[in-house]
Amino acid sequence: MPRFSRYAASIALGLTLMAPVASVAENSIITDDQLEIRFVGVFIEAEFFKPVIRGMEEAAEIFNVDAVFTGSTGADVEEQNRMIRQFADEGVDGIAVDIIDDNAYNDAIAYAMDKGVPVVAFNVDATNGEGPHLAFTQQYFVDAGKSIASYVIDDIPEGATVLVTQHDPGVSALEDRAAGVKAILASKNLNVIDKILVNNAQEAKSLIIDELNANPDISVIIATGNADTEGAGLASKETGRDLIVAGFDLSTNILAMIEEGIISATTDQQPYMQGFYPVVQLVLNNRYGLLPSNIDAGSGLVTKDNATAVKALAAAGYR
Repeated sequence: MPRFSRYAASIALGLTLMAPVASVAENSIITDDQLEIRFVGVFIEAEFFKPVIRGMEEAAEIFNVDAVFTGSTGADVEEQNRMIRQFADEGVDGIAVDIIDDNAYNDAIAYAMDKGVPVVAFNVDATNGEGPHLAFTQQYFVDAGKSIASYVIDDIPEGATVLVTQHDPGVSALEDRAAGVKAILASKNLNVIDKILVNNAQEAKSLIIDELNANPDISVIIATGNADTEGAGLASKETGRDLIVAGFDLSTNILAMIEEGIISATTDQQPYMQGFYPVVQLVLNNRYGLLPSNIDAGSGLVTKDNATAVKALAAAGYR
């Protein structure tokens, strides 16, 4: 098709989609009625979820949705499953779930789907799209691990010792990021040490300092989550060691240490999108019968070059 014809077709399609609802047959599912959507998360009081909630709220305002962000204050899968079933019984129009286990949610989600309530995943889909839900919005974790490791790999000399950390064991997202990191590190002759820490930056700092003292050859730390990235930066700052530090997620301290040059880079999983897109997916499914597709929330690299701009966006609730 000639280029101008493709453009004309695109314009015609756009005009068709903009046609008034009144022109649709009476038995269409298209409606402007307000929809009820519930997010069921974990660690819902964590600072990380503030941009998720903002994304959810702004999408809800655009699309006339009553959206509520709820869930457990810890990683309480049973409480999440109870909520999924409750919302399904209440007949909400859609549920977004933070699926942190590859099997534990399947029955509750299938229960909701059987009742005609569409379910999507946000932030983490430990099933990688293999569960009974319709789709996910999450970072492609292996690719994200490759991205951050690729950023620092040229600065790592052959034979160096690299510490790869996770703030908790058994978290699929962290394991996948670590796998991506190691896939890039394998391109050089490096000594890689794995370390499981804790989900607290100050405690992670202390454990990393212990590891640095036990292994003085460590010259690189690549973390896979927020707490261990911040902890690695704090350990580098406190010990004065000349370390390459890189990792994941954003916090006030992480951004400050990037500006100071203590942390080389972090990878933002763009949580605003993890709140915004599930609302869009569920709205399109309810109103137009469109099946959601998986969405990569992306890997926003934050370095000294853009840290100040990102800090302003984080303060505004978008990063």
